[in-house]
Amino acid sequence: MSHKFEQILTSEVRQILGLETKIQKDILSLLIRDENVAWVHRCNTGKALVNGRAVEFGLGKGTADIIGQMKGGKFLAVEIKTPKGKVSEAQRLWLNRVAMHGGLAAVVRSTEDMRNALKHHHTGVFGI
Repeated sequence: MSHKFEQILTSEVRQILGLETKIQKDILSLLIRDENVAWVHRCNTGKALVNGRAVEFGLGKGTADIIGQMKGGKFLAVEIKTPKGKVSEAQRLWLNRVAMHGGLAAVVRSTEDMRNALKHHHTGVFGI
């Protein structure tokens, strides 16, 4: 791979990650101010090398980007995607498990999606 191609690829990846980060911040802000949401938390997951050992952190593979709880007690799981972003199989399974047990599970690409999920969600995973 040429150095120029690597620079372009890296720039595109940064743009995509930047967009997802912006969407995530906007949605967190919306959820924090929503009167029906008790609490929300940005859920970091991943792997890191610690003292030469690979360590996984977070709730597990596929965990939603944002977790929380509605004031009525319902668990909240929100996966943030860019307009063209794809849900992985692990993410789909995690969200389905949340929905199967009565939680509000959603894949959202904008604050409008999030508002619709909060307003119209009843069963299944919103946005899939």
